[in-house]
Amino acid sequence: MIIGTYKQFLKNFFIEFEKTNIDLSELELDHLGYQASSSQDYENQKKELLDISVLVKETVLDDRRISIFVLNDVLKYRNYEIDIIELIEPKNEYNQNISEWDHVEFILDKGIESFMKKYPSLPWDISVLNRDVFPMLKLKVNGIKVKFPKVGLKEQIAGVESKL
Repeated sequence: MIIGTYKQFLKNFFIEFEKTNIDLSELELDHLGYQASSSQDYENQKKELLDISVLVKETVLDDRRISIFVLNDVLKYRNYEIDIIELIEPKNEYNQNISEWDHVEFILDKGIESFMKKYPSLPWDISVLNRDVFPMLKLKVNGIKVKFPKVGLKEQIAGVESKL
């Protein structure tokens, strides 16, 4: 099950990410993203997540389904509490071979440019920074992705959550 592996994923993430010297202490960890290996695997993972969460949104972005789940019980790691899981379908069946945790997202609601300037030697990915839907700054550290959106999923689904 997806949830059973989140602590190891976050442990690996923080070990690798600490090498960047980026201070995450003031940033909110918005959610974790999980990449399914196929459309069928997406359906299987979705069924598992429905046993422990509420599906609040499913949409198509970049030709693949993405589902947002609010967990019934908060996941805890260090001083972070995680209550949202994003499940991602691969763009096509040949892009992804295994199911795995894909990314961690931290909200960067103030000064993306100044944040990047603090760490100029890092290989920032700005390819989706100015897109209309879910703009964000991205970084890959030893194969582990971290994303810095201006607005997190929590804020985007706040209206939906209040109705649950």
